[in-house]
Amino acid sequence: MSNALHVVDFINPNKGNSAFSIKPKLEQYKQYYFEKVAKDLLVSATYNERKDRWCFFFKFPSGENDKYPTAIMYDILIEFNPVSKSNKDLTSLDQYDIYIYSNSPSFVFTFDYVIKHKIGFPKILPNNYLSKVAISKAPKIRNTYEIMTAEKTTWICFWHLYRNGYLNKDMAKTLINKEKDENFYIKNMDTQPQKLQEIKQMQDLLKQEKLADKVAKQTKQLAKSYSSSTSIDTDNPLSVGNKLTFKSGLNKINPLKFLSRIEKKNELKIKNMFKADNLKVKKW
Repeated sequence: MSNALHVVDFINPNKGNSAFSIKPKLEQYKQYYFEKVAKDLLVSATYNERKDRWCFFFKFPSGENDKYPTAIMYDILIEFNPVSKSNKDLTSLDQYDIYIYSNSPSFVFTFDYVIKHKIGFPKILPNNYLSKVAISKAPKIRNTYEIMTAEKTTWICFWHLYRNGYLNKDMAKTLINKEKDENFYIKNMDTQPQKLQEIKQMQDLLKQEKLADKVAKQTKQLAKSYSSSTSIDTDNPLSVGNKLTFKSGLNKINPLKFLSRIEKKNELKIKNMFKADNLKVKKW
């Protein structure tokens, strides 16, 4: 089944296919790397000497983090496997087979199916890290031709390695923490379902915050439209301030208390959400 990727597939995707030019998209990715990614991108490496396997693990910042109360970091894995025993004597990873993984939605919904059925995922990746739906149903909206081109998170991470010289084995060794092996980094990655759930929770929080802001603005607008001073006519039982009460439901609604309840609910939800270990961002 395996038809692994290689360096040329990242440097020049769809080479020779004049009907599908991706070069403008790659230029956009490079600009995005410098403007949004480079300062927050995290990377570590491992080397399995017995199998001559090199793995690079990334934490990739979401482009929506300026909206979220806590940063979302996608997990990207780029694995280099030798084609033959002679690869071990090479000074570079240029001739190794490459396998990739990401839990970014752009990867899951566009390339999961293609990679599962045409290329294969990294050898060290457990099967339960993949979305069962994404790997079993061919994409009907995105990538309907099932072509493996360039996905933003994995391509930018590869380009980070390429442009900074980390495909050279001596340079790659500088990213290795000898006290941490492949299993350590795998356990500190989120599965695709976990990451999609985290994104949904963040989006739900944003919706609630927008609702609270809307209620607050409406309350302020009402306050500006009505006078806050009233006079009491003791001879008139209907005058404001007398003890006569009404059963209208409107009397029970206090917009400020409603807003306060939403804010407290948001605060509690955020605290509970980030108690779970799988939603914590690890600084490597």
